[in-house]
Amino acid sequence: MQLGIELITLAPLMLAASSWFELLLSAGHRVIPESFGKDEYIYPVYLDSEARIAATGRKCLFLNHQNLNGYQTGPAELVQVQPVEPNTHLFLFLSSSLSLTRSRLAEEFALSIVTACAQSRVPLVENAIESSGSGKFVIDLSALPASAVLASSF
Repeated sequence: MQLGIELITLAPLMLAASSWFELLLSAGHRVIPESFGKDEYIYPVYLDSEARIAATGRKCLFLNHQNLNGYQTGPAELVQVQPVEPNTHLFLFLSSSLSLTRSRLAEEFALSIVTACAQSRVPLVENAIESSGSGKFVIDLSALPASAVLASSF
Protein backbone atom coordinates (compact mmCIF):
# COMPACT_ATOMS: atom_id res chain seq x y z
CA MET A 1 0.00 0.00 0.00
CA GLN A 2 1.11 3.55 -0.64
CA LEU A 3 0.65 5.91 2.30
CA GLY A 4 1.29 9.52 3.27
CA ILE A 5 0.48 11.47 6.43
CA GLU A 6 -0.12 15.21 6.72
CA LEU A 7 -0.26 17.27 9.92
CA ILE A 8 -3.10 19.82 9.82
CA THR A 9 -3.64 22.75 12.17
CA LEU A 10 -7.24 23.08 13.36
CA ALA A 11 -6.83 26.64 14.64
CA PRO A 12 -4.92 29.55 13.10
CA LEU A 13 -1.25 29.23 13.95
CA MET A 14 1.59 31.75 14.01
CA LEU A 15 5.01 30.19 13.46
CA ALA A 16 8.24 32.00 14.23
CA ALA A 17 11.27 31.85 11.98
CA SER A 18 13.26 28.63 12.47
CA SER A 19 10.19 26.55 13.40
CA TRP A 20 10.30 22.98 12.14
CA PHE A 21 8.43 19.65 12.12
CA GLU A 22 9.69 16.14 11.37
CA LEU A 23 7.51 13.09 10.67
CA LEU A 24 8.52 9.43 10.26
CA LEU A 25 6.47 6.21 10.00
CA SER A 26 7.17 2.75 11.37
CA ALA A 27 5.22 -0.46 10.95
CA GLY A 28 5.76 -2.82 13.86
CA HIS A 29 9.48 -2.69 14.55
CA ARG A 30 10.41 -1.57 11.03
CA VAL A 31 11.14 2.10 10.40
CA ILE A 32 10.15 3.26 6.92
CA PRO A 33 13.05 5.61 6.04
CA GLU A 34 11.40 6.87 2.82
CA SER A 35 8.57 8.28 4.91
CA PHE A 36 10.79 10.87 6.60
CA GLY A 37 9.44 14.37 6.09
CA LYS A 38 10.80 17.66 7.38
CA ASP A 39 9.18 21.07 7.08
CA GLU A 40 11.25 24.10 8.04
CA TYR A 41 9.77 27.56 8.37
CA ILE A 42 12.63 29.99 7.69
CA TYR A 43 10.38 33.07 7.87
CA PRO A 44 7.63 33.94 10.36
CA VAL A 45 4.28 32.93 8.91
CA TYR A 46 0.61 32.96 9.86
CA LEU A 47 -1.28 29.81 8.88
CA ASP A 48 -5.06 29.72 8.68
CA SER A 49 -7.02 26.93 10.30
CA GLU A 50 -7.11 23.74 8.23
CA ALA A 51 -3.64 24.44 6.79
CA ARG A 52 -1.22 21.61 6.13
CA ILE A 53 1.90 22.30 8.22
CA ALA A 54 3.96 19.13 7.74
CA ALA A 55 3.89 15.93 5.70
CA THR A 56 5.73 12.66 5.25
CA GLY A 57 7.92 11.65 2.36
CA ARG A 58 9.77 14.87 1.51
CA LYS A 59 11.74 17.83 2.85
CA CYS A 60 10.38 21.31 2.36
CA LEU A 61 11.60 24.82 3.13
CA PHE A 62 8.48 26.84 3.75
CA LEU A 63 7.04 29.51 1.46
CA ASN A 64 7.43 27.56 -1.73
CA HIS A 65 3.82 26.31 -1.56
CA GLN A 66 0.80 28.57 -1.52
CA ASN A 67 -2.86 28.31 -2.42
CA LEU A 68 -5.59 30.90 -2.87
CA ASN A 69 -6.86 30.38 0.68
CA GLY A 70 -3.51 31.10 2.33
CA TYR A 71 -0.20 29.47 2.93
CA GLN A 72 0.46 25.82 3.61
CA THR A 73 3.32 23.42 3.07
CA GLY A 74 3.48 20.86 0.27
CA PRO A 75 1.45 17.64 0.25
CA ALA A 76 2.73 14.26 1.43
CA GLU A 77 4.66 12.10 -0.96
CA LEU A 78 3.27 8.59 -0.89
CA VAL A 79 5.64 5.83 0.22
CA GLN A 80 5.29 2.09 -0.04
CA VAL A 81 4.27 0.40 3.22
CA GLN A 82 4.44 -3.37 3.23
CA PRO A 83 1.38 -5.25 4.52
CA VAL A 84 1.55 -5.83 8.25
CA GLU A 85 0.09 -8.46 10.55
CA PRO A 86 -3.37 -7.63 11.96
CA ASN A 87 -2.02 -6.90 15.47
CA THR A 88 0.98 -4.88 14.26
CA HIS A 89 0.86 -1.18 15.09
CA LEU A 90 1.58 1.63 12.67
CA PHE A 91 3.34 4.54 14.40
CA LEU A 92 3.96 8.15 13.43
CA PHE A 93 6.98 9.77 15.08
CA LEU A 94 6.58 13.55 15.33
CA SER A 95 9.28 16.01 16.41
CA SER A 96 8.82 19.76 16.52
CA SER A 97 10.52 22.92 17.68
CA LEU A 98 7.15 24.07 19.08
CA SER A 99 6.37 23.74 22.76
CA LEU A 100 3.68 21.08 22.49
CA THR A 101 1.95 18.81 24.98
CA ARG A 102 -0.10 15.69 24.30
CA SER A 103 -3.32 17.58 25.06
CA ARG A 104 -2.42 20.57 22.86
CA LEU A 105 -1.47 18.24 20.01
CA ALA A 106 -4.83 16.42 20.32
CA GLU A 107 -6.86 19.63 20.60
CA GLU A 108 -5.20 21.83 17.98
CA PHE A 109 -4.06 19.41 15.27
CA ALA A 110 -5.39 16.58 13.09
CA LEU A 111 -3.93 14.18 10.57
CA SER A 112 -4.79 13.64 6.97
CA ILE A 113 -4.24 10.02 5.92
CA VAL A 114 -3.44 9.87 2.19
CA THR A 115 -3.47 6.71 0.07
CA ALA A 116 -3.41 6.28 -3.70
CA CYS A 117 -7.22 5.96 -3.65
CA ALA A 118 -8.40 8.33 -0.91
CA GLN A 119 -7.65 11.04 1.60
CA SER A 120 -9.23 11.03 5.04
CA ARG A 121 -9.14 13.56 7.90
CA VAL A 122 -8.53 11.93 11.27
CA PRO A 123 -8.75 13.62 14.68
CA LEU A 124 -5.93 13.03 17.13
CA VAL A 125 -6.88 11.57 20.50
CA GLU A 126 -4.70 12.08 23.53
CA ASN A 127 -4.60 8.43 24.58
CA ALA A 128 -3.01 7.52 21.20
CA ILE A 129 -0.16 10.02 21.74
CA GLU A 130 2.91 9.25 23.82
CA SER A 131 5.38 11.99 24.68
CA SER A 132 8.99 10.96 24.37
CA GLY A 133 10.36 14.26 25.67
CA SER A 134 11.25 17.74 24.40
CA GLY A 135 8.86 18.17 21.48
CA LYS A 136 8.93 14.50 20.45
CA PHE A 137 5.85 12.31 20.23
CA VAL A 138 4.89 8.83 19.09
CA ILE A 139 1.35 8.56 17.71
CA ASP A 140 -0.19 5.11 17.47
CA LEU A 141 -2.10 5.40 14.20
CA SER A 142 -3.71 2.03 14.91
CA ALA A 143 -5.45 3.57 17.95
CA LEU A 144 -6.99 6.47 15.99
CA PRO A 145 -10.38 6.47 14.30
CA ALA A 146 -8.39 6.00 11.06
CA SER A 147 -7.49 2.45 12.01
CA ALA A 148 -10.44 1.15 9.99
CA VAL A 149 -9.32 3.21 6.98
CA LEU A 150 -5.75 1.95 7.31
CA ALA A 151 -6.79 -1.66 7.90
CA SER A 152 -8.96 -1.70 4.78
CA SER A 153 -6.05 -0.34 2.74
CA PHE A 154 -3.76 -3.26 3.60
